[in-house]
Amino acid sequence: MQKVRLVDVKYFLSKSKMISLVIALCSSCLVVTSIIMLIVFFGYRSDTGVTRTKILSAINSNSSLFPADWSKNIITGVDTFSDCLTLEIATHIPDDYPSALSSALYEAGSEFHSCVGVIGRLNRFQSTSVISDYWRYWWGSASLLKIVLNVDDITLSGYQVTLKYGTYIALVLISALSLLIFKSNGLLVTPITFAMAFGYGIPIFGQSIAHAPGLLVGLVLIILYIGLHPLRIREYYRSAFAFTIGGLAFYFDLLNGNLIALLILFCIVNLASLRSERSNLSWSITTSTLMILLSYVAGATYVLLLRCIFRALLMGQGVDTVIPEWFDALAIRTRNSVPDYDSFNFGPTYILKRIYYKLEYAFVPYLDHTGAVVAYFIGIALFLICIGWIIMSLIRGLYVHKDAICSLLVISVIVPAWFFTFANHTAVHSWMTGRLSTLFLACGMTLAVLLASAASTRGEPSRAATQ
Repeated sequence: MQKVRLVDVKYFLSKSKMISLVIALCSSCLVVTSIIMLIVFFGYRSDTGVTRTKILSAINSNSSLFPADWSKNIITGVDTFSDCLTLEIATHIPDDYPSALSSALYEAGSEFHSCVGVIGRLNRFQSTSVISDYWRYWWGSASLLKIVLNVDDITLSGYQVTLKYGTYIALVLISALSLLIFKSNGLLVTPITFAMAFGYGIPIFGQSIAHAPGLLVGLVLIILYIGLHPLRIREYYRSAFAFTIGGLAFYFDLLNGNLIALLILFCIVNLASLRSERSNLSWSITTSTLMILLSYVAGATYVLLLRCIFRALLMGQGVDTVIPEWFDALAIRTRNSVPDYDSFNFGPTYILKRIYYKLEYAFVPYLDHTGAVVAYFIGIALFLICIGWIIMSLIRGLYVHKDAICSLLVISVIVPAWFFTFANHTAVHSWMTGRLSTLFLACGMTLAVLLASAASTRGEPSRAATQ
């Protein structure tokens, strides 16, 4: 049986390591802040008239469609509500840079769905307009849209196509680079990238100007991380990278699941890289995974605080007013009730039911609801078989990769924790967040790959003892 040596934990928490970690994270703060401010600045400086003209041209020519519904259509997408808000915010960027950093203005229409009458609301605030500020999100996708559309020869429909196929290309590159650099351990990454390609709704979400940019930016950063050869990156630099990805993912976050998807993928990539190197430390993979998790959350928290600080200083409000306002706006999504559709309380069973009813959204257009149910059944069965095999192996005293398995189980908990933390959001937007279930089951496939590699390491006791 492998024993945890306290000295190994202290290795990660030693004074010199902690100082290096703090320096690395502070550097990440500067990088994240600079990137955000540059995106906002170039979005603010871009010509709103050009942006509006290209949007109207795309809509009038039917090359880009934004119907007022949430239908799972591979031509129009699914969450056109957020897409139309992005169109409005991109064409209503405030007149001064400080306001652009702290607000997200749009004109509230008379209809519930933001796509109803959106053409008439693009860049046309009237004296009678009801102006709203959806500042709880950074809406980085709106600033990025404005920057991109101001580039010659780039159209709105072209941008949408680039987002979708760029996402597929990024997933292929992550898989290929993982196999190239991590050798056989790169197979641990394949189930997650495969699940994201075919079970994360890319055909309908990948073209979304609201949802797709954040995912693609995060995937590009993970490609950069792998390309820098993680085997040569010190632990505190790994944490700094996680901090950066977490911060930028939060900058683009719309509670659509991308924040968690990128975290899971990055943790799996990190696990694969650590499995490819020898370590004399007990539980080094699990410790590293926990540090990655904490750093990623810290990066997201930093960008949240940055938003609130900008809001407080630039809008003349106090931080003690802005932060409660932000959490009040979010609070509805953490309740176990649905005030949107007559208030009633619910539990975990209701959340699972809502996800079940929308299972096929993750697999469009590859599987219908029945096919999705079968896929999930197989995934759950595989997960349970793996857990059973681990338990039986421990009882019989056989060798198992305790460190890597523990790390993977920690990663697997992320999705259920997200579902039940944001209970209301998961229930109401199950068509959007339910696709995270695919990544949860992909962790089971990764676990199966990990267990299948046990036979190849039994003959290497020195390596097995450390992993």
